[in-house]
Amino acid sequence: MIGALLAAPGCCADRSAKSPAAPAGAGTTSTGAAAPADQAGLASVAWLSGAWVATNGDGVMLEEHWTHPAAGTMLGVGRETKGNALGFFEFLRIEARPGGKVVYVAQPRGKAPTEFARVPGTGEGEAVFVNPDHDWPKRISYTRDGDALRVRVEGASGDRVEERTMRRSSRSPFESRR
Repeated sequence: MIGALLAAPGCCADRSAKSPAAPAGAGTTSTGAAAPADQAGLASVAWLSGAWVATNGDGVMLEEHWTHPAAGTMLGVGRETKGNALGFFEFLRIEARPGGKVVYVAQPRGKAPTEFARVPGTGEGEAVFVNPDHDWPKRISYTRDGDALRVRVEGASGDRVEERTMRRSSRSPFESRR
């Protein structure tokens, strides 16, 4: 999540339903859990778990909150606020898929999901996801350096690039800012 550029109706109405983005049985065992080999792919991005916050020069607060890996997924949510105004929000997932594939799924403003495949071979503390067929962005990268998280979102060559450095926060997404 990084741009103010881009209500999921029916959210949580049927918790037993499979996500349309994940076909029944995809990357799961007979119990529905992620297959061990597929779950291992998420271990390489587990460092992203937790709360990350930045404030830009205009007083806009950017937040991303990621769960720990479980059941073949990491769930995330991002938002941008200024004072009491919501400028942007996004639902996010990182999923382990069959064959060790790791996919980043973004739903800006709760809209239809867009998938980005993880680029294999990125270094420790780095995750790069690409979708060359998407209009913008085409590449989303996260790089961790201690308690700093650099997020870079970019399009094709010559397109705009957004980059933010966020800091780890101990604040739960369920706490008030008061």
